[in-house]
Amino acid sequence: MVTFKTFIDYFMKEVTFFGGLLFYGALSAFFLFTNQFEYMLFFLFGGILLHLIPFSIRYIYFKKRPEPIHYNSLLEKLAASSFPSIHTERAFFIAMFLFQRFNLFGSLAFIGAGLVGMSRIHLKRHDRVDVVVGAVLGIGIALLVGTWT
Repeated sequence: MVTFKTFIDYFMKEVTFFGGLLFYGALSAFFLFTNQFEYMLFFLFGGILLHLIPFSIRYIYFKKRPEPIHYNSLLEKLAASSFPSIHTERAFFIAMFLFQRFNLFGSLAFIGAGLVGMSRIHLKRHDRVDVVVGAVLGIGIALLVGTWT
């Protein structure tokens, strides 16, 4: 029998996908294949910063996840660090991109980005500080890249 808790657990696992690298890459590829090169460049430059900044932070400051992950190498250590939330960062970057170009739809995208952040907390990958900093970074990077492209 499906309980409310199992429904929420399932829902949160699905929602977190929208902050994932696969979804981000699919959007980038969509812009490339539909000849929307300005948007594709936005996502290319944004993608570089969306990973360079948090991995630099994680290199300097390691913070264990709510459910710690064992690591053996530097790359694994960077992936095991929880601060900041890169899924949330990507989701808010996408939401800000949509808001800047498609006002109403972008507003709804912020609700989706917020759900991605909530899913990261629910799945015990991050705590609130990780998610809030990820959201701020995502919006900030989108604003920064928007001035370049």
